Amino acid sequence: MNISPALRATGTYPFVKLEQAKRRLAADGVDLIDFGKGDPMEATDPAIRRALIDALEERMGYPLAEGLPELRTAIASWCTAAGRQSPFVAQTLPMHVDRDRLAAHTARQRARGGRHLSDLRQPHWDRAAGTRAPERQGAGALPAPSLTEPLAQTATHALPQRASESYRELVELDRARSARWASVTAPMRPLTPDGLDLEILETIAILGHVLSSQLHRRFNPRKAPTTTQRRLKRLSDAGLVKRFQFHRGDGGGVPMCYAISNRGLQLLQAAGAAEPDPPAAPPAFTPSAAPAGRERQLRQARHDVHVAGWVLALVALAGSRRARVRATDAPGLQVPPHDGRGGREALGPATLRLPGGRVPHDFLRTDASGRRVEAERFDSVRPHAVVEILGAGTGATPATPLAQIDGEQSPHADCALDVLVERDDRTAAGKLVAKLERYEHFLAGWSVHTKRYGLRLRAVPLVVFVCRDRARARAVARSADSLLRACRAYPGEYPFDWEYHGRRQIVFVAERDMHEGVTLAYAVPPLPPQARIAAAGGDPRAGESAGEARELLLIDGSDG
Repeated sequence: MNISPALRATGTYPFVKLEQAKRRLAADGVDLIDFGKGDPMEATDPAIRRALIDALEERMGYPLAEGLPELRTAIASWCTAAGRQSPFVAQTLPMHVDRDRLAAHTARQRARGGRHLSDLRQPHWDRAAGTRAPERQGAGALPAPSLTEPLAQTATHALPQRASESYRELVELDRARSARWASVTAPMRPLTPDGLDLEILETIAILGHVLSSQLHRRFNPRKAPTTTQRRLKRLSDAGLVKRFQFHRGDGGGVPMCYAISNRGLQLLQAAGAAEPDPPAAPPAFTPSAAPAGRERQLRQARHDVHVAGWVLALVALAGSRRARVRATDAPGLQVPPHDGRGGREALGPATLRLPGGRVPHDFLRTDASGRRVEAERFDSVRPHAVVEILGAGTGATPATPLAQIDGEQSPHADCALDVLVERDDRTAAGKLVAKLERYEHFLAGWSVHTKRYGLRLRAVPLVVFVCRDRARARAVARSADSLLRACRAYPGEYPFDWEYHGRRQIVFVAERDMHEGVTLAYAVPPLPPQARIAAAGGDPRAGESAGEARELLLIDGSDG
């Protein structure tokens, strides 16, 4: 039997799922209060049953398609305190317009922040025409932003034969097999840090481990490297940073690596350059650790340096005056609590309040057995790094309509772009699956409950997974295609018209590309496989896993 693709894509009827859940709980002995379909619990009034029986004739035929005239008349009639009135079908009732009351109502709505809404269309009315009707909830009902665009046919992303210096030093870093600590000055030398010292300390504190060459390119690119090295040496002599050097098996080394000390964190807090409660200093490589512990610390330091290299290359590309590195535990990345009947409760799909009258759909998680089940609560996200790019939250040009709502300037016009960086290129299995699910739930769901990404929309989040090369980035994108399904659904719309924010705001990039100034990325198609099949009229080829090459919409600029 052939079933309509649109009907097949709608999934299981909600009341069927509710009935299945009810049976499972009843089998476990749970005493239920059923608020399901609304079936009456009380017995039907005997007078109603008698009236139904008396109305049955010995032989009943099919009714008219348009209904019996008597029934239509009864339905069209209306009741008042004086009894049932005559039918008003095909009659025009006079209407009195109280303009004073309308003016008073308009003034009160404006006083509470309301705006005139001239377009009353529903979001799905213009689907057939290929256009999108404006959402109805004002600033909080914006569609998913366009942070990438398809590659132009003439776009070329050929990499130079010789890699950039910032990437070559990372290749050398990966060949390192040991680390040697620099000698510590005793006693510590007093130092009154200037503004640049504080900026350097804050960058090291946020990124964990940073090479001196990376800090030089970030803060003193037009000066000799020894300028930055001397400044870092003063910070080390004052006990504000710790430093060591990676060494290869052949004895060669890479630039000195720096990590913040607890003394440096205390200084940042006292100077107001850190969060009110800064975390403890990150665990740097320590010579006294056991061999297994040293190897683990070495891997973490390498990881941090790779992340720092990519992040600082992004800052240089976007322009250091517009881009800055933010703390990974900054507000907006933790799940906000929900005020339930029993007090503060964990936020989950059941308690989401999405803009535009939309409802959460397919917010799934993978359990220990590998099955995908409905998520009951959300988990916070903790990226490896966060880069804020001012004035880029609406994209370069394609997404600028975010700055206009009903012809009026909105707070979204100056929102930033928050690039959440994850250096992880495992295929969609194990920990990466859980990580993708957490980010998808954040983008499609609970981010609207935060101050930074919610109704005020101070920033638009973009999750970037940094992979070892382009082939790996494309492969991880393809493996994520069938995984990302959470969306903001709307009653009456087809699944291929729903909003899949996670699919639009998660991309995969090759590490070297950013070091070469290339903004190539790979992303999943805008729709999940089943919705693509339905949109293609049931063609199964539309559901094949895919990773699309995209162009990141970052504001490319210099500081000049």
